[in-house]
Order: sequence, then C-alpha cells, then structure tokens
Amino acid sequence: MLPLIIALGLVAMPPVFGQTDSPSPLSSPDVSPSPSKHKHPRKSAAADDTLAASDTAPVPGGGPGLVWVNTSSHVYHMEGSRWYGKTRHGKYMSEEDAISEGDHAAPGKSK
Repeated sequence: MLPLIIALGLVAMPPVFGQTDSPSPLSSPDVSPSPSKHKHPRKSAAADDTLAASDTAPVPGGGPGLVWVNTSSHVYHMEGSRWYGKTRHGKYMSEEDAISEGDHAAPGKSK
C-alpha cells in the first residue's frame, strides 16, 4: 500500500527545476495586466452631463425666446451659446419659466 501512496504522490507533484510541458499562465510573459476600466478620474457632475459641442447637433425644438435648461445642473443656456440644446439632460422653455423654476443663467449669458 505504501508504494501506491508514494507513486500517487510523485504523479501529483509539480516538475522539478522548471521542466514543464506548458508554461504556467501566471509566469507567462504573454500575460499582461488587465487595463483599467476608468482612464480618467471623474470630474464634476456638470462636466459629466455635457457633451462635446462638436459631437452633437442641438436637440430640435429650440428657437427665438427659448432657453435650453440643463435639468441636472439647473443652468440655462441662451440661443447661440455653445451648450444650447447640447447637454444630455435638458429641455427648452422661456427664460422667465426657467428663472421661476430656480434655474440660473450660464456664466457669460448674453441677451
């Protein structure tokens, strides 16, 4: 019985002095660490809510007398401004309605 146990132990033992039939996945030079899911740290919530102005066309429906209200940041943008109709979350409304809802003008607002 003892020789059988010894024989099984030798079969289960790893090879000596790096004599392997196939490389270990952990020691293989081909294995590289997985890339990070997040390449850049998060910015402010307002930055997450906006899209690059050149990437999107304004949402249809705006026009004279209407402002675009970013419903996430509660900032409104005038017609002709960079973000007019281009934030991810927003709606068109009159400037008076936006002010009555508690929204405020974007910096550099012009009439």
